[in-house]
Amino acid sequence: MLAAGVQCLKAQDSDEFRTYLDWRVGEFAPSWGVLDLRGLSYGANFNRNWGAELALDFWQLNLEGPQGEEAIGEMAMWNLAPQVRFRVPLWNNRLVPYVVAGAGGVWSQFNDRTQDGTKYQIDAEGAWTVCVIGGAGIDFFLAENIAFNVEGKYLWANPVNISIDNTDQKYDPSSFLATFGLRLFFEEENPRPLLTRSDEHQPVRLYFGTQGGFSILTDANWTPRVKLVPKVAAPFDTLNLNYTLSLGANFGETFSAEVMLDHTEYSVQVDTLGTVSEYAVYTAMPLLRVRFPSANGKWVPYVMAGAGVTYGENNDVKPKGVGQHINAKGFSGGMLVGGGVEYFIARNISFDFETRWRYSWGQEISIQNGPTLTGDTSEVQMTIGFRAYLFEFGKKDKKEAYGGHD
Repeated sequence: MLAAGVQCLKAQDSDEFRTYLDWRVGEFAPSWGVLDLRGLSYGANFNRNWGAELALDFWQLNLEGPQGEEAIGEMAMWNLAPQVRFRVPLWNNRLVPYVVAGAGGVWSQFNDRTQDGTKYQIDAEGAWTVCVIGGAGIDFFLAENIAFNVEGKYLWANPVNISIDNTDQKYDPSSFLATFGLRLFFEEENPRPLLTRSDEHQPVRLYFGTQGGFSILTDANWTPRVKLVPKVAAPFDTLNLNYTLSLGANFGETFSAEVMLDHTEYSVQVDTLGTVSEYAVYTAMPLLRVRFPSANGKWVPYVMAGAGVTYGENNDVKPKGVGQHINAKGFSGGMLVGGGVEYFIARNISFDFETRWRYSWGQEISIQNGPTLTGDTSEVQMTIGFRAYLFEFGKKDKKEAYGGHD
């Protein structure tokens, strides 16, 4: 038997053909103007050096005004591009620098007009252009099939046509995209057994998780005068984007605890004015999960519940909100119940689907310097994502800890 402690794992790249999912994020607005950067790639390593992937990236850029305003709105950018990767594994194949190059298309969409932008007529809707991409990165393998990743790439794009106050001009969406994230490989060279209910020793397992999906309002009436509504760009005029990050641990066969960070954004509608601004909602909440492993540990349904803090703030004032002195910023209470199911593709990687109901109360708003109004709202969240089990603590059989090899 091994002594209690962190489980020993091989952590290195492989010469074999392996497919992977690469998840990445970035937020570097103070340096070079890229906002809300998120990316996802599906790819494969063909051999020791060469690989390819299909990369999808989303970010936002400020649109500067013709009179020198810092920003009159934001441009939402989507990029889809096939890319080639060339790797040079170092340090026992654990540290893997690489270069990447590709070409594809960029779709731009005007989004989130600022207060300075309300005085202009802006036409920058849905323009396609082409781009080429070049960059470099480095993978650091935490396990045989999980690598922490840092990447920087520059996207050269052909300018798109926009119009401000009926004056045509060119807008250049070229951007430097710097990210960090995780690369999750679907295959292991030395596959390890899944944890099952029959295992004598159930280790403590620490994990990182992320989910993305949609939220649907179930109680939109914030106060008698104010309600939340989906944003203009919400699919089917109902679904708002929802993002979640979590850090947690599994304790034995059944119980898990995690801290969840969640973000959703809606529009604020006042009965006498119309849509006056957007409203960002951030939730920080400890959760308890109760798991029910089945199918020899491959499928794990679970239920979850918790309570915590919700922070909301209005932003991106709309034309009907200019001069209305809207104040909707502060902390309130929140609770969440829900459930989901994990599907393990390896001992330390699972994909999940969750449905959650979040309720928050004590949210405050004042309009036109009037009295502060307090109310509550609720929503259903539906997300898909993954959990990466990065560390295990506890006794393990030597054979199991080393992937089935004595």
